[in-house]
Amino acid sequence: LLAGSIADVIGTKRVNLLGCFLTSIFILACGLARTGIELIMFRAMQGIAVSLCLPTSVAIVANAAPSGRKRNIGFSCLGFVQPIGFSLGMVLEGVILDTMGWRFSYYLCGSLSLALFAVSVWALPKDAVIEGSAFDKLKKEIDWVGAVVASTSLGLFSYILA
Repeated sequence: LLAGSIADVIGTKRVNLLGCFLTSIFILACGLARTGIELIMFRAMQGIAVSLCLPTSVAIVANAAPSGRKRNIGFSCLGFVQPIGFSLGMVLEGVILDTMGWRFSYYLCGSLSLALFAVSVWALPKDAVIEGSAFDKLKKEIDWVGAVVASTSLGLFSYILA
């Protein structure tokens, strides 16, 4: 909720690129982790970074594609690649674990994520120009208390159900 609100104010491409970059860095950091606590913290930060990517990717498709077949295909692709990536990732991870070890998969995925980040800088449509100060807009146009309360409530609800 908070990432989507920030993206509405400062631009979807900016927030998406920040999320993609941070995700790549935290994936690589997982491979460099030396203790279990470090790995857990890097994975948690990776989850927060991914939360910057997901709402903005939906907004980018919604803004870039006109209503109709093209937009529907874009949303279908967003929904389709997640379970395919999960399933394929599980199979490939089993092969990689047996042959090269668990760290290699983090290095591979982090490197691929950085490469895709570089492509995204060029390929994603440009954001609208922000008029005025971005910090002023962030202070005035976002309901920070509501976003934090709603996000915390959803997080606690998920934690309780888990």
